[in-house]
Amino acid sequence: MRKVLAALIGLASLSAHAFQCGPFIVNPDHYRTTINGDLQNVVNVVFQDHTRSYNQATLTLLPKSLTDTDKQYRLIAAGGLTTLELLTREHPPRVLNRAVCNSNLSGFDW
Repeated sequence: MRKVLAALIGLASLSAHAFQCGPFIVNPDHYRTTINGDLQNVVNVVFQDHTRSYNQATLTLLPKSLTDTDKQYRLIAAGGLTTLELLTREHPPRVLNRAVCNSNLSGFDW
């Protein structure tokens, strides 16, 4: 019984920073960031203020995949509101989906 309880507590702590953005579940992790279970590379971080706070930042994420993909994600945090955008990789990118998140980006503050 103790082993089962310890395993459940361990699983809960792994996803403690996960948050939901509409139909997307984002799990920020320094080495294994995922969106809906798909691995992502954080390729760009732009801070809107001089304090380097993730609560005022824009993150661009590309899926880690064996094949070339035509989508990317952008997390935007500003003014206490966080949104996730699913974008094409065209120039300029088109927004395919936009969702409001139920958390801030403090989980990315490694």
